[in-house]
Order: sequence, then C-alpha cells, then structure tokens
Amino acid sequence: AMNNILKAYFNEINHRGGIYGRKLELVTLFLPDDQKLHAQQIETWLAEQQVFSLLSTFLPGAETKLSEITRALNIPLVGPFTLFPSATFSQDRQTFYLYPGLTEQMQILLHFVTQQTLQAKPQLAILYPQQGSLDAFLSGIRQTSRERHWAKPLEIALGTESTTQLIGHLKKAAVDLVIFLGDERQTGEFLKTAADENWVPYILGSGMLA
Repeated sequence: AMNNILKAYFNEINHRGGIYGRKLELVTLFLPDDQKLHAQQIETWLAEQQVFSLLSTFLPGAETKLSEITRALNIPLVGPFTLFPSATFSQDRQTFYLYPGLTEQMQILLHFVTQQTLQAKPQLAILYPQQGSLDAFLSGIRQTSRERHWAKPLEIALGTESTTQLIGHLKKAAVDLVIFLGDERQTGEFLKTAADENWVPYILGSGMLA
C-alpha cells in the first residue's frame, strides 16, 4: 500500500514537471524476513541502482544498520518509519526523521485518553513482546506515569501465560488502561478474549506493529 501511495505521489510531481525540471523514478526493494541478509542486499542494491535518496523505509530492528550504510555511502534517508528514532539523530546528517517513534506516540495517546475519558489516575498495564529491546520505551512510559502520579504500571511480557490467564490477571489488578505491543495475531486474540470475558479497558496500540 505504501509503495502505491509513493508511486502516485511521484507521478503527480512528474506530471507537474518534476523537481527543477528533473523527473523522479521510484525503485523499490523488498527484503526477506531474515535480517542477517539485509545489510549485504541493501548495499548491493544501492550500488546497482545508483539511488539518490532512500524514502519511507520500514525495517524494524535494522534501523541502526541502515543508517550506518546510508552514512557510509552518503545517501540521504528521508522519513524512515521506525518505532525508535535514534536519540543521536542530530549528529546524523544523512537521516531525516519526519514521524514520532513509539514512545512519543504512546505518550500522546495516554494524554488524550486520560484527558477525554478516563479517571485521573488509571491503572496502566504494558504488554510487550519478549523479543527485542524495549528498555527505552518502558523507561519513557514509566517516566510519564511518575509525572502524572499514577500507580506503577504493570509490565508483562506476552507469551508468559495464556491469554485467558493474562486477562484474569489484569482484571484482578483492576487495570483499566492497556498499552498492547503485540503483533496482529496476538492483538486479535487479546481483543476477542477480552470481549468473551466481558472486560472492556481502554487499549492503546500502534499500527506500525500490526
């Protein structure tokens, strides 16, 4: 879908005469799931295509390596979709972040939902995948909770208990606000089980994880 949107946008620019009279050509690289193969494939592809700039990349878990490659080749990386924008982006003159990361997204959603609907001090639970490092994210949400004088959030790794057991645990703890960071399958299972158990907390998630 994103590829089609970018194609349409490039076509519109070219129809208007391009940029300073030069037409844009969109070339796309789809990578395999195995992240060990990404670096070599990206470097080879960039050399073969003679790419001027990378646009709207989405490589969860490989963002740091991608930034290293673009810096080495002196190729701009514009608007990468990433859950965790680098804290050192101001020192990276090749990468231009246009979108907030996961921590910022959730902080904004927490502010909105508590301002609009919830009680002043909800009980928050953070449900996150076991793989991958989310230390910076968890630290950011803990800080938000402390600033708002909320109770300490429950932090539970997905897969450590069945979905039914997990929801029973959350209900017993009187959780009324959930940050859910599972994938599409886990999200669907969690929502269905919550409905079956007649449990209706506010659930916040990121479309970038689905």
